Amino acid sequence: MAGMESFQLLNMEDDEELTHIPLERNPSKKFRASGPPGRRTSDGSLESLHFTFDNGRTGARFAQPRSWTAIVRPWMIAAVISVLCVVIGFLACKATQAYGSRPELLASQMDWRERIKFLPDFARCPAGFADRPPLLVVSMDGLQADLVERMNSLLAVGAAGLRAPYMRPVFPTATFPNHFSIVTGLYPESHGIIDNEFWDGGNLSHIFHIDSHTGTQFDPSWWKGIPIWQLAQEHGQRVLAHYWPGSEVQINGMTPTTYVNFSTTESVESRVKVLIDALLLPKDERYHLLLTYFHKPDSIAHYNGTHGAEYSAALASADQLAELLMKGLVEHNLLDCVDVLFISDHGVADYDVDVNPTVRLRKMLDEEKWDNTKIHQGLGSIMRIDPFQSGWSVQQMMDSLSCPNDSSPYQVYMKQDLPRRVHYANSDRISPIILTPNISIGLHTHQPPKDYKIWATAMHGWDNIYARMRASFIAYGPSFLRHVPMQPFPNVELFGLFCQLLGLNASSNNGTVGSLNYILRNPRNFTHGTSGGDRIGVGKVYGTVADLGIIDLVVCGDVNSSTHLSEKQKSDLRSADPSADDFVRYHFGRLGVPLPPSVDVPRASPDFVFLADFDFASGYSRELNVALWTAFQLKLTSTTPDPDQKTAVGAYFAGLVRKVYRASDSVKNIHCSASGTTHPNVPAYFFPPELARNSVDSVLRNLSSNTVTMHQTFKTGVWKRFWDLASSWITSDRPLRVVIGPVFDSFEPFGQADHFDMRRPGRRQTALPLDEDQLLASHFYVILSRPALSPECATESCQHEVMSFVLPHKEADTHPCQKDGFYFLTHSATVRDIELLTGLEFFSGLAVDEAARLKTRLTDALWGDQTL
Repeated sequence: MAGMESFQLLNMEDDEELTHIPLERNPSKKFRASGPPGRRTSDGSLESLHFTFDNGRTGARFAQPRSWTAIVRPWMIAAVISVLCVVIGFLACKATQAYGSRPELLASQMDWRERIKFLPDFARCPAGFADRPPLLVVSMDGLQADLVERMNSLLAVGAAGLRAPYMRPVFPTATFPNHFSIVTGLYPESHGIIDNEFWDGGNLSHIFHIDSHTGTQFDPSWWKGIPIWQLAQEHGQRVLAHYWPGSEVQINGMTPTTYVNFSTTESVESRVKVLIDALLLPKDERYHLLLTYFHKPDSIAHYNGTHGAEYSAALASADQLAELLMKGLVEHNLLDCVDVLFISDHGVADYDVDVNPTVRLRKMLDEEKWDNTKIHQGLGSIMRIDPFQSGWSVQQMMDSLSCPNDSSPYQVYMKQDLPRRVHYANSDRISPIILTPNISIGLHTHQPPKDYKIWATAMHGWDNIYARMRASFIAYGPSFLRHVPMQPFPNVELFGLFCQLLGLNASSNNGTVGSLNYILRNPRNFTHGTSGGDRIGVGKVYGTVADLGIIDLVVCGDVNSSTHLSEKQKSDLRSADPSADDFVRYHFGRLGVPLPPSVDVPRASPDFVFLADFDFASGYSRELNVALWTAFQLKLTSTTPDPDQKTAVGAYFAGLVRKVYRASDSVKNIHCSASGTTHPNVPAYFFPPELARNSVDSVLRNLSSNTVTMHQTFKTGVWKRFWDLASSWITSDRPLRVVIGPVFDSFEPFGQADHFDMRRPGRRQTALPLDEDQLLASHFYVILSRPALSPECATESCQHEVMSFVLPHKEADTHPCQKDGFYFLTHSATVRDIELLTGLEFFSGLAVDEAARLKTRLTDALWGDQTL
């Protein structure tokens, strides 16, 4: 006991808590203890002792004093547990990273929805897999973009990978034209499959029909272009087409490596098994490209609409296909090894023939005319008319079918007058007259048959600008970035994407190089194309004002009067030399100046002259004697109209040209009579001098390079009302950058700039020129841009909102079929469309892929209007 400093007192009778009591060291002190002898441990130490204090308390017992091992034992246990946790966590992390070679550790046991949250990495694929991820494309017929919200599996894939707000189908929004556009990158007018049913323009008895029992759809002569399976096989790749439209046909003497004839009876499970098994083939037998088509939900929508239990079941079936496919990829450790696209061909809109308006056209013509007119009405969402056997001319038929008013349920066009964005004119399979009804309105020659509403409860085929016709796009795989905000895009861009993913050089197509590069992890670099920042300066392709020669003054009212400009005026003009890049930066920012058609030969050319001051800039063509483009800004300043009176802008664009300075000594005087209100064609300003910040008598603003010939009725009608509307898009913090110019597209092929020889003086075929040397434009284009309020990314293309139009130049002050807003939206276009129509290149200051992204941006609604 002598070695003990203290002990713990345990009261065994009343369970009092332990009390620490100091031990007396004074040997004279005595205490009495009674009871059993104290117990000792194996090492001889005292374990316990029953004792009695002088105060009579008994039953206390000495506890064993705590050794150092007892003290540190809890800390050692805690340390061991902590180390084990760290080791287990480390091993779990390594297992997660290494599941490619050890799938039994984690991946195969993980639910696919959790598994796809990991970043795909092709390097983790099983040994012996191909060097490049195979591409698997799954098309679900009629899956409208918005309806993906009702499909949990597809939503999960899109959330983990990429999902576009929508993909715009080609016109018309039918199954076969769109599926063939997807695999060729061509518009229907180019690849020949213009609808699900049509006839040969040279032989009206030769008919294509997707359900034809005669097998005419398998005639290779219908199918044009180079499908992706041909291009892939020509480069040694293998292709599996599982029900893809057109894959059974010997197009250009070739089918896919393996194709499966269409069937609606194969189960979803069987379809998925075919695809997974194909991906598990040995390396030498494995397919590089797999295409599969699923007929739902479209086939159910036609019979049941989009709101009933049957359609919900069809969506569930399509979603099950996506779920089983993704689950199969995870189970076989292939999720990192395959690029997967879930897409659709078009959307769908409900239609009830007993409720929705149905236009019956037979009453507009006598029976004999209808009986001898070749008509395709299909589902009623588009009508094509060939009047040649009726004895009527196209114009006579057009006049008979003309719209009653601007609230018309349909629009009627000669095919060459269709909005340029639809690219639906350059084929003899397309009838001369096209009728396009508004969404959910059917066109029929007479009362539809009784069974019509049984198989046409929901339809497609309407104009691709309608929201309910929009298609879907979802992507996941090692080649794709994740969580990148996507913009809508036309489906002809898919072909270029396929070629990128497969490592192929694309054949000629209607897509735009680099437009989808921003969603790829490692896009290929392109060496062609002229976009690319400062690589091409203005001075390399444009001449200077010195190339214009003598500039004469013409004042209407003074016949043949002219005068030379003063030396100071000439000096002022020469200050606008292309070397003055401040003008370019001011008018275009980082987007870059439009480049003329001669840019392929990057040298200064007197044929194209760059003119600029602080109000506007122009690219003037000496050969055509007209500005190919004019750029300026519309903003709210002290010299522009009050916000409440911005509609006055339209009046400025429609104002009379008071005097014109000639921009070249080769230009003859503009007829002064054209400035009057009685002449059918008049000069119009590209940039209204009334909007100038300085004197309206500025030489440059009244130079003939700032004028163009217009129909008087168009100028004071459609043109004025367009700028009335455009002025509503101007705010004090968001000025509009404007680029406008003429389009010469009066001859086939439509949608492309007329050949220069067709437009040049002396070989002119365009109607009604204002004077001997300036042609009448077929259209006028307008490109509007403004700063984006909430950019979705940091790149330059995300910093701008772009809206562009190609307005038909007609001798009419109005358009009988549509109200203004709908008319302007109908004639919207992409900037790429305008490039094809003019030969110009826009956004030359941007890199190729950034420029392509802006050029393909769709105008799906007018700013501030979401009615479609």
